[in-house]
Amino acid sequence: MALEDALITYIFPYDENEQQRAERLVVITETLEQRQKIAFTAIIRKQKKFNDDMHKYLKMCEDMIDHQALSDYDTKKNDEFMKYLAGNRYTSDCPK
Repeated sequence: MALEDALITYIFPYDENEQQRAERLVVITETLEQRQKIAFTAIIRKQKKFNDDMHKYLKMCEDMIDHQALSDYDTKKNDEFMKYLAGNRYTSDCPK
């Protein structure tokens, strides 16, 4: 099991009670040593970046479905973003 899978399964599981989830994260971070905290926060930042990128991708898809006319600038930005996603580490874990 990959580290991120273990974190999501055992440490960050979806919980209706946000207070319990927040308390669990506080307890975890209080027990970590400095180097562990750095790694832990790096994983959290990576997840946030992934989430932000997926929201941007979904917005692009919605615009395409709605047949939104894009300027040349927006089209170029979208193309660059798609190249970024295609070459990003998110896809490196995908089965071939």
